[in-house]
Amino acid sequence: RVENLQPTKVAAFLAADLPPGGAVLDVGAGTGLFTFPLAAALPASQIVALEVRSDAIRAMRARARREGAANVTVMRMGEGAAPSLPGGAKASLVLLCDVLELVPEHAREGLVGSLRALLAPGGKLAVICARAESDSLLIDVQDAGF
Repeated sequence: RVENLQPTKVAAFLAADLPPGGAVLDVGAGTGLFTFPLAAALPASQIVALEVRSDAIRAMRARARREGAANVTVMRMGEGAAPSLPGGAKASLVLLCDVLELVPEHAREGLVGSLRALLAPGGKLAVICARAESDSLLIDVQDAGF
C-alpha cells in the first residue's frame, strides 16, 4: 500500500494550494511517510508530526536529524487526546493518513471536530484512507462540520 500512496506526489499536490510559511499538522504520522515529503515541498513551513508510538517517534526524530529537516517537529500525542499545535498555532493543512479507521467510531466525530478547531481560516483537512473505509469515514468528517 505504501508504494501506491506516492507520498512525494501527494505532498506536492497538497503543497500547491498552501500559503508559504503556514503550519502543517500530520496526525498519526507513523514514521513520517508524508511528514518528510511535505517538509521538502514546503521548506518555509513548520511541519508538526503527531504520533502515539514511541518507536515511530524515535525513527522520525532520527530521520529529521539525519536529513537536516529543521522544519519538522515531532511530538507525542496521547492516545485519545485532542491534538494541538505548539504555541496555539493554527494549521494551513491537517493531514490524516490511515488514522480515522483506527479511532473508535464513537470518537471519530470528536477527533475531527478538534482538528477543525486547529485550522487557520481557509485551512484544509486531507484524509487518506483505504477505499473500503471511505464512505463511512466521509460521513464522520461531514458530521464534524466539513
